[in-house]
Amino acid sequence: MVCIGFSALFFLAGCLQEEKILKLNADGSGTIEERVVRSKEMAAFYQQMSAQSQGVISTPDIFNESRFKAAATEIGHGVTFVSAKNLKGEKGDGFAVVYAFSDINKVKLDPNPGDLMSADSSAKIGQDKEFITFRFTKGKPSELHVSLPSADKKSKDIDLSKQADDQLIQALREGMKDMRSSLRIEVAGAIRETNAEYHGNSWVTLSEMDMKKITANPERFKALIKAGPLSPRSTKAMLPGVDGVEIEIAPEVTIKFQ
Repeated sequence: MVCIGFSALFFLAGCLQEEKILKLNADGSGTIEERVVRSKEMAAFYQQMSAQSQGVISTPDIFNESRFKAAATEIGHGVTFVSAKNLKGEKGDGFAVVYAFSDINKVKLDPNPGDLMSADSSAKIGQDKEFITFRFTKGKPSELHVSLPSADKKSKDIDLSKQADDQLIQALREGMKDMRSSLRIEVAGAIRETNAEYHGNSWVTLSEMDMKKITANPERFKALIKAGPLSPRSTKAMLPGVDGVEIEIAPEVTIKFQ
């Protein structure tokens, strides 16, 4: 399941906006596009920490084409690196990277936001890590089955529930308000049938979390922090009807399209 955790880990390593889109063609081929932006404040934080620690704490290089190319083999057999663009703007720096695949049945998609920022993302493979996998059948309509990680597994975030006083909660609320993450599947054609909770004519959203809308209610945000690490299902239950929060909790999503 895709779900941003409410912890200091994301406050220190995140402050990012991430969008991941898997685009599927009728023959089972397609692309994966990921766009990540790190705030200027977070880049400055790392630089300050690096200076204070005399290089013990390094500043992560958010744009690393060699790392992006190496990640292609971890996404699946036959996946190829297409392009990477260095993003720099008023809000911060980041990257946009594109991969291509010939057979979605061989793709395993990392649901976690910003993992390509890690200098050692490949080391995480197989270490109690869950992926989104696919089963595709070509036809009229074509049929895609999307297997999702358990919606009942709790986040591994640091538990701040006991030490989070009002001052820390306010700092977290301010630091996380610009975070946004989304994961979407877009198909070539019209969706004829799906059990996905969030979908349109040719797309399905597996997850969307807009922290600006979550942090807009101080008491709701405080309750989330005080609840400690949550599962996607529990997170969704604590945010009923909140605009900008979409969490698919079905174990498998089926999409029929043509």
